[in-house]
Amino acid sequence: MTALPSSPNLAPARQNTWTQLKAWSTLQGQADFSENHAMNISQFAKASQVSTDTVRYYEKQGIIKAPARQSNGYRSYTLTDVELLRFVRGAQALGFSLGEIQAILPRLTAGQFGRAEIEQQLTEKMAQIDEHMRQLKTLKKELQATFAMLTCKPEQVVTTAQSTATDSGSGAGAAVARKKFKMLSGKN
Repeated sequence: MTALPSSPNLAPARQNTWTQLKAWSTLQGQADFSENHAMNISQFAKASQVSTDTVRYYEKQGIIKAPARQSNGYRSYTLTDVELLRFVRGAQALGFSLGEIQAILPRLTAGQFGRAEIEQQLTEKMAQIDEHMRQLKTLKKELQATFAMLTCKPEQVVTTAQSTATDSGSGAGAAVARKKFKMLSGKN
């Protein structure tokens, strides 16, 4: 991709973001848009494809830093802020929590987050997903077993006192514990 004359040193991804913002600003009647153009919160939210409430929430949570203020008191965002927020949203789309993203951001913004760190983060996230899938499969088996054990008629009402579940490690053992407690206390 060839760089625009006013932004020759931008990397391709940044160039694409800058080009999109330039097109957006032209539509908004801001023909003098440049890479360092300050955006208010509304413009920033639109450029980042989030709501202004999301921007404020991320600021409150420390995900993005509170920006400088213009002389009129409005927040003043730049292209760098847009790129950072788009990174946050992209990482969320890949399943990373805000806490995980927040741990990454200082190294990322300092330019100290290389391919090895990205690979490590992605590998750890895939392992978490694999574990979650294993837990969901176990839960599905429990649901299937519970369904197969149903002996009452479909129109019959069942109370919680009558229900029990087996414990296979998914956390459904509370019903078993309740049953044992009832047996120990002499209640039926």
